[in-house]
Amino acid sequence: MLADQSHLPAGGGSEADLAVILNPLFSLSVRALLPDRRLSERLCSTAQHALVGLVPLPHPTVVSLDMFEQLNPTPYTVVDRSKELTPRASRTLRAGSVTRIRAAIDVFRVNPVDSPALIIMFATTNVVPLRIEYDTDTLRPSRAIAASLESSRLEFTARMLSEIGNANSIASMSGLIEHPDHFVRWAAIRSVSGIDIHAGRNLVLGALDDAHPHVRAAAARALTAIDAALADVQPA
Repeated sequence: MLADQSHLPAGGGSEADLAVILNPLFSLSVRALLPDRRLSERLCSTAQHALVGLVPLPHPTVVSLDMFEQLNPTPYTVVDRSKELTPRASRTLRAGSVTRIRAAIDVFRVNPVDSPALIIMFATTNVVPLRIEYDTDTLRPSRAIAASLESSRLEFTARMLSEIGNANSIASMSGLIEHPDHFVRWAAIRSVSGIDIHAGRNLVLGALDDAHPHVRAAAARALTAIDAALADVQPA
């Protein structure tokens, strides 16, 4: 990167990360830490196994990580709000040192730095479909975040198509009910239901036997609501 002035990084994984390499097998990213930059206080699991290190700089610097562990990570696709993170001893990154992060198990938070620092992360592709955000006070799960950008976009697209209400999108949305991520399947079912209540009811009936408990529970609630809505419009 230093030698090639025309080098273009692969992009940013977030507002704080710069992805140097992105490919189907792994990613390599760097994050710049500055003393006057406010760091996120969120606690969020990772969907990838990773190695996190501190790049040696001309001035001496260290980075402290608050560490937590999810002792009961499975099943990875179900958000169980009764689970709690277990605090672990903080870790200190020094120039050239590396710490291991396990997907869905280890949660870390970077503490403010006294001098500029550069963190580098070498990570696998996603090995679990969700990242879990934890409440900083209770240390219990507060919400799930799609680990896959593609799945996140499909979920958003399903919602938008439902708002637009074009019946031509029903076939495409119906095709997503076989998607491996349960939240994409349910977003597709909701989209179809918002466009055509009768077509949506058929998909909701099938979702009663979905592999994911959240989808099954949501389908049962939706079926009750749909049947009530249909009863209201029946002629006297």
